Amino acid sequence: MQVRRLHSVEDLLKLGPAWERLYEEDACADVFAHIDYYCAWWEHFGHVGDHATLVTHRGLRSVSVQIRSAQMHVLAVEDNGRTVGIVPLVLLLGRWNHLPVRILAPAINDHSPRGGVLSARLTDDAFRALAEHVSNSPDWDMMILDGIRLDSGFARKFSNAVVRCGLKVVQQRSWTHTFLALNGTWDEFLVTQGRHFRKRIYQGRRAVEKLGATTAERYAGSDVRQGMQLFVEIDRSSWKATDGESLAFHPKLAAYYEELAVRLAAKDSSEIWILKIGGEPAAGYLCLRKGDVLYTFKTSHSESFARAKVSPGNDLLARIIESCWERGFQGVDFVGTAAFVERWTSERREFDHVMIYHRRLYPSLVRFSESLRGRAARATRALGHATKQWRHRGQEQGNGSGEVSPASTESS
Repeated sequence: MQVRRLHSVEDLLKLGPAWERLYEEDACADVFAHIDYYCAWWEHFGHVGDHATLVTHRGLRSVSVQIRSAQMHVLAVEDNGRTVGIVPLVLLLGRWNHLPVRILAPAINDHSPRGGVLSARLTDDAFRALAEHVSNSPDWDMMILDGIRLDSGFARKFSNAVVRCGLKVVQQRSWTHTFLALNGTWDEFLVTQGRHFRKRIYQGRRAVEKLGATTAERYAGSDVRQGMQLFVEIDRSSWKATDGESLAFHPKLAAYYEELAVRLAAKDSSEIWILKIGGEPAAGYLCLRKGDVLYTFKTSHSESFARAKVSPGNDLLARIIESCWERGFQGVDFVGTAAFVERWTSERREFDHVMIYHRRLYPSLVRFSESLRGRAARATRALGHATKQWRHRGQEQGNGSGEVSPASTESS
């Protein structure tokens, strides 16, 4: 077994055919493990700029880490010259708990919520070789494996392998995204969801259609670029425009989403959905695809319809999901946990979050700082809980006697 580190786009292009083969074979490989997904991310976020941040989790809360520099760090595992696994990472120089630290992590930030690996063909020997390569590398201090599907088993097997190499592994709380399995037919699904669910869909659609002639248009293949232009137009009039977050005001971000959509469209792996009301673009979805699973990656809707108290975005989502049934898809991954998607299903896909520290002295200091931060956070929560209980007891005493005397307050 041999592990090679790839550090340039030229290297990735040479690996392309093997990457594509492993991607198609791996049932647990999300679209986030696609080579074009990684390349688009690297081209737009691999160079330090306004959006050069790592976004990871602490419990169920997301935290951002400002990055000073980044290097490509893709690991290819080979068996007798044949690639059997790929771990796409980036090596980041940033600060963690106020300490300078070199972090190995998947390509994740505010615009890329999950990581992806190709590990279906990795044997125990392959995991051992991968762990030895990583543990012998002096280039990093801590590794964050976040957003990798738990059912792939990668994080667990890799963690076991690096522990045997003397590295410290801290398992963090896993987290989830909403997922809808498409079983049976669309009509059968609606029946199982109940009358209230069906009523909400039909009433929402009628409310949208009262505003004008309604069409849901799907842009795929060479039409994706046109679809993205309409999407940005919608984003210009969305609530994001008020907060300055619209893609229309951030050309570099808009270019990232457009390049991602165009790259994947060439592989039949992306599509743009636009809902028009009276000929005016009202809502849009950028969807990615792997096989028979559709990912609702990014959405936007125009605020110009807010006064009519209708939700063109919800109506468009219903049309997309119905279309997935008609096209023979097996699932819809909502890439999030928002309330408006949780109405569709209670099913979840779970993702690992593991932190690995090198065996050298300085990474041990970084791990100790994280331990102190965790203890301080728990103490703060405990203090807040005790304060709340103290106030509650004081209110109960006041309600019982009509007032709280100074003496009783002091004794508390």
